[in-house]
Amino acid sequence: MAVNDPTCSYCGIANDARPRSPSLDARLAKSMESFRDKRYAEVIEICEGILAEDPENVEAHYQCAGAWEELGQPLRVMQAIRSILALRPGSALVHFNLGILEAHYGDRAEAISRLKKALSLLNRDPDKAISPPKRDEIRTRARQELRRLLEEKTEGDRGSRSGGLIHRALSLLTRRKNP
Repeated sequence: MAVNDPTCSYCGIANDARPRSPSLDARLAKSMESFRDKRYAEVIEICEGILAEDPENVEAHYQCAGAWEELGQPLRVMQAIRSILALRPGSALVHFNLGILEAHYGDRAEAISRLKKALSLLNRDPDKAISPPKRDEIRTRARQELRRLLEEKTEGDRGSRSGGLIHRALSLLTRRKNP
């Protein structure tokens, strides 16, 4: 994200929310170059330096998350995305990303909660930065992942109280989709 870019190329958040400096832009550009060159440890070092000065720099958090992902560190990725969530609690994209990560590496209940939140925020995301096609893609993927999580949970404990509730929730989701 450069000073003259109207929005972040990754998350679409408006750049005018905080003042930018040429030095910061140069370091973020260096981090992106390092990422393209697959020098992920360097990306993390650069971004951690930026975050030490500016802990609310969303792009630095995203770049760290991407580097941690490439290094196969899902817990670090989730930590970086949670930091972004603290800065952008109303972002459907952040809830979606964290929901997908939680589904695969973390807590299923948390994944379900995050994906539901992402779906509820999609049409009223305060950033208004997600294009309609991307919005549709996120909605489809979130619904698919939710369905998968609910089905997995249901298969293991249909006889239990919670299994019954999850099974009913899945039925409601299916009915809403196919009226």
